[in-house]
Amino acid sequence: MAITSFPFQSITNDRQYSDLDFANYFAQFLKNGVAVGVGTGLQVKPSTPVGMTVLVGTGGALVNGRQLMNNSDYSITLTAASTTTARVDSVVAQLNLPLRQVSLVYKEGVTTVQRDANIYELQLATITVPQNAATITAANITDKRADTTVCGYSTPFTEVNLQSLQDQYQAMLDEAFTTVQTSMNADATTLDTLLTDQQTLFDTWFTGLQDTLTTNVESNLQAQIDLLDADTVLTTITHNLNEYPHVRALSWTHGIGLTGLGNEPLGLFGGSNVKTVPCSVEYLNKQSLKVNVSVGKTMVTPTVTKLNTREWLLTEGTNSMQITLMEV
Repeated sequence: MAITSFPFQSITNDRQYSDLDFANYFAQFLKNGVAVGVGTGLQVKPSTPVGMTVLVGTGGALVNGRQLMNNSDYSITLTAASTTTARVDSVVAQLNLPLRQVSLVYKEGVTTVQRDANIYELQLATITVPQNAATITAANITDKRADTTVCGYSTPFTEVNLQSLQDQYQAMLDEAFTTVQTSMNADATTLDTLLTDQQTLFDTWFTGLQDTLTTNVESNLQAQIDLLDADTVLTTITHNLNEYPHVRALSWTHGIGLTGLGNEPLGLFGGSNVKTVPCSVEYLNKQSLKVNVSVGKTMVTPTVTKLNTREWLLTEGTNSMQITLMEV
């Protein structure tokens, strides 16, 4: 194997180049085929008027680094049609190294291309010659220039192998996908941990709440019921007002006279704050009524003192309650 370089000026005939050097040079960046955009691209068409002749139009072709140029219609006369059978002929651009030329060649009854050490062909068209045909029309001609298996178009460079670029790009995509997937998995793990921690906190809180509710619910609920249901008789009052008055009940504890001075709980000097007490009234008639309160506010044997025609004071222990009959 030798390394060659080309071209350089020849000094005393030390740099001499052959046609093969130039052919190999052109073949490196111009692929075999019909030259694009030159003339009619060597199109094969019927003659005018039609007959047994076809024309190869103007154009050029490159065959293994050698060039064919045709600057006028090239006429080819076909062999007369058979009287017994049809045949298919072809027209090729043929490189013939022994003859040192690229030429347009008519091949009777042959549709294959020859490609060996001496001959290399580009098939331009096939021509169907019907039995007893006297003319060849466009319908009989099949254009083969675009068929890369037998011809094709000459362009700068051969087909670029993009597989390595595609493999590199795919590897980049795979790496990016893996990175994103890893990040997403890490985020998902973090989220799962956070959710688990939050669930644990909630379960702990809810369990404590259940324990509290289970322990206190009955007593708390009963206490609320006792406060709301005013259905226990507190006292009966005879007022002689000849009406059905509205009733207001007020209560307090440690009032003056009920607890010795200095003996009341801290902050309750003079008695606690006064609160309204839910009550219901059962009118016995227009002269008397029963006052009902919740069981938590009732008194067993209270001392009842009439303050005036509309007010009564009930005391028992440290508890006091005032019943007022409101004017209708």
